[in-house]
Amino acid sequence: MRYYQICVGITFSILLFSSCVRSDNGSTPAINDSFVESEPEVLSIKDININGRWESKDNRLYPILEFKGKSTIVVETIMGSFASSYERDEEFLRVKTDKSDLLFEIVSEDSIIGSGFAKGVWIKEK
Repeated sequence: MRYYQICVGITFSILLFSSCVRSDNGSTPAINDSFVESEPEVLSIKDININGRWESKDNRLYPILEFKGKSTIVVETIMGSFASSYERDEEFLRVKTDKSDLLFEIVSEDSIIGSGFAKGVWIKEK
């Protein structure tokens, strides 16, 4: 019986010791990368696609802008809509009108800010 108790004690000690010592043979990664979140990719202002329909809640003169193609825009006004062209200069958009140009600044993928007669914020519809 005493021999049995010694064998059990030695076996228990070996198991306890081996569970405390880590053997890294390279088969398992030291850090689990699957839970590490990568930062979202931020687009440069010049890479933002402005094509689509933009709506403003605070500018009643030009409530809707619809950018089409490389330089075409349809502007909806309180008097109706008209087609025109625009030029893009880095983060700025200059829209041609019959009286003067409208200036907008691209601030993110889904918002532009106008100045002058076009003062306000436009949000891109999804």
